[in-house]
Amino acid sequence: MLWKFLLKAPEYVTPILILPDFDIYERRWKKRNPNDNQGNNVRYRECQKIAEKNKNLLVLHQPHDECIDVTIYRICELILNNNNNNNNG
Repeated sequence: MLWKFLLKAPEYVTPILILPDFDIYERRWKKRNPNDNQGNNVRYRECQKIAEKNKNLLVLHQPHDECIDVTIYRICELILNNNNNNNNG
């Protein structure tokens, strides 16, 4: 699974999990391949557990759809805020 690579990121890499709300996740899953009958609920729950259990992982919550530019900007803010918090104690 890809999350194994995410959790074993090298020290110089900031691991980020983009976690949309479930309805957004489900819509994206079905849009990707409408004939895909895999259980996306299981994968979503796995992502939630990973986000809760791993404090070295930054989680970008997506309560609504956004363009890729906004997502990239928010990822950068997340990293900067995390670095500032770590440097300030």
